[in-house]
Amino acid sequence: MTADNLLFLCAVLAGTILISDWSARSRPDPDRFYAASRGLTGTQNGLAIAGDFISAASFLGVSGAVARTGFAGLLYGASFLLSYPLLWLVAEAVHRLGRYTLADALDSVFGRPWLRLAVAVNTLVITIAYLVPQLMAAGELAQALLGWPRVAAILCMGAWMTLYVVLGGMLSTSWIQIVKTVLLLSGAGLTVLIVAGRSGWHPWAVWQAARGVWAGTQGAGTGNAWATLSTHLPIVLGTMGMPHILIRFLTVRSEPAVRRSLATATTALAAFYLLVLVLGTAAAAWGAAGPAAGSDGSLAVVVLARGLGGPLWAAYISAVAFATVIAVVTGLLLTATGALAHDILHQGFGRGAGSASRQLRLARLCAAGLGLLATVIASTAHGLSVTSLVTWVFVWAAATHSPMLLCTIYWRRFRPLGAMCGMVAGALVMSGWVIAHLQRGGPVAGAAPPGVWAILAGLAGCILGTFAADAWDAWPRGARRETEDAAGGEAGSPWRR
Repeated sequence: MTADNLLFLCAVLAGTILISDWSARSRPDPDRFYAASRGLTGTQNGLAIAGDFISAASFLGVSGAVARTGFAGLLYGASFLLSYPLLWLVAEAVHRLGRYTLADALDSVFGRPWLRLAVAVNTLVITIAYLVPQLMAAGELAQALLGWPRVAAILCMGAWMTLYVVLGGMLSTSWIQIVKTVLLLSGAGLTVLIVAGRSGWHPWAVWQAARGVWAGTQGAGTGNAWATLSTHLPIVLGTMGMPHILIRFLTVRSEPAVRRSLATATTALAAFYLLVLVLGTAAAAWGAAGPAAGSDGSLAVVVLARGLGGPLWAAYISAVAFATVIAVVTGLLLTATGALAHDILHQGFGRGAGSASRQLRLARLCAAGLGLLATVIASTAHGLSVTSLVTWVFVWAAATHSPMLLCTIYWRRFRPLGAMCGMVAGALVMSGWVIAHLQRGGPVAGAAPPGVWAILAGLAGCILGTFAADAWDAWPRGARRETEDAAGGEAGSPWRR
């Protein structure tokens, strides 16, 4: 590990610790811990959303994929970017309906404890399954750039992540994500300016040189059309089902602020993926995607930065990559904490009783426990493809949460049974495929998940479950219960909205 790397890494860690310490000094209560007291502005929240979304896979993975394969990497970047306009379909409704979590939003519509529990459990599955590969990527990054043992790096990152959430909650997490977005965009932007200057401000020459490299890998990483659709459609549809993104709309006070958040986040992401495209192209043109960039080319940007600005600039870009990991994992851990502490333990088993201080203690204990769990899983997982695990999580979210949310918001006849059936159907298709795939040796990079089938299964479950609830109410027994309801007797159908 060079002194430059150590200097910038310590600066990043010190800065995030100062942010967490400042957040911990503010008024401690559940509203501040889970939702930053809804005190963020639309611009601040938009930058935080971008910071929450841009993972190490987006920054290093997409740029490396562009450098290695050209079109395939560009397709990944386009899929991530196209997912954000779809958030406009659900963001304002989640803001109106929710308090701290996605399960809060569904519960305010349906009022069914068993549905809240199901959504909370599914949120835990998604967030922990996404948190593990992020920690694995942090370990691999530290091993490649700093020479640290992989397990030691994961343990350190897990400890820092847990500390940030326990001390500062949503306020700390938000400002870490805002600072990360600013560092990332400025670092990538300055690197692009250096590329432009080194090329004599002739971008066409860089593009032509990169095309010569991509010509030897034409078609690599794309597969057939069905595999491509099954991989990229869940990315486009899955973002609106990712709970750590959705709860960010609960940190502002008004719907205009939600719209401003989306506009800011979309603008920041568009700028980011444009910069990533340029950096990946430059890495291909100048040979930065060779063996020094790793087996998957994920360090191509770091190698490019070293060639352009020397070890000091490469150390800065490496520190930005670590800040990227920190910002994402803290957001994921806070989301998992809300699902376990607020939805399952406080609202579920505790029936919503308990003082604010007790809720805060419970949240911090759950954050510590979940952080330890994710760290242990990540440190013991070997031979798994980080890219495939991330893709699986997007498929799971697209198959379980996305159809349920769209039906809840836009289908007036939608029933709680439909929401439950949709989640179960999507989860069954995806979990069955995962189990079968693991029996064949684990996730392999490039293996296409059953994205289209899982999403269709989730949508079909929502529709069939709602029709089944309607059929239940049409039966004579259901009709008698409706009459008893009108007369003030027993409750009617358990599936009614």
